[in-house]
Formats: sequence, C-alpha cells, structure tokens
Amino acid sequence: MKPGFLVEERTIEAGGEGAPLPVKTSHLLQLTLGITKATEQSSLDVVIHASTDGKEWSAKPIAEFPQKFYKGVCAILLDLTTAPEAAFLQARWKTNRWGRGPMQAKFGVYVFVDELRT
Repeated sequence: MKPGFLVEERTIEAGGEGAPLPVKTSHLLQLTLGITKATEQSSLDVVIHASTDGKEWSAKPIAEFPQKFYKGVCAILLDLTTAPEAAFLQARWKTNRWGRGPMQAKFGVYVFVDELRT
C-alpha cells in the first residue's frame, strides 16, 4: 500500500468525513493525525471506519484517536488483521466548542496513513 492521506490538510469547523481511501493490505498501519490550528476551548474527535465496498461503513469505528484540544501530531496503530474484509478506510470527525466568544470550533487538520512492514 502506498502512503496517503485519509484527510488532506484542511480547515474544519464542524463534523464531517473524508473521502474513502482504498487499502490493499492486511498488515499494520500507522495513522497520523496532525493538527496545525486549534481554536481555544475546542475539542476534536477523529475516528476511522472500514468498508468492503466504499459505500456501506462499519457501525463502530475500527480505530479512534484520543480526543484533542491543541495543535500537534498524534500517531496510532491499526492492525488490519483484525478486520481482513476492510477494503476502504474513512476518517470521520466531530468538533465541540465551549466558553465565551463565537461558538464555532476551528481546526486545521490532516490524517495520513502508512503501512508498517514487519
């Protein structure tokens, strides 16, 4: 599998989802969440869903990043041997904002995926 973006760098202000990314492996993947901008008093939740056809998605995420509040980079591992039927991956996210001022969360994010060779 070639390294690629589940979510190319973009600014998000609400929940959403990335485009399906085909995966042609049943190995270990490293998923990297990069946050390049973050509004104060905001949170970001990013999960990964799997699909066999790119249309019907798993009811539960197969991977989940820890909830984030600040700029930075976070990497997690995804063992696709536990989901051998996964032919596509998709990132989905939710934002939350609290406190004073505009109640619109704003994050600059990307999600990158790369296969780890063992």
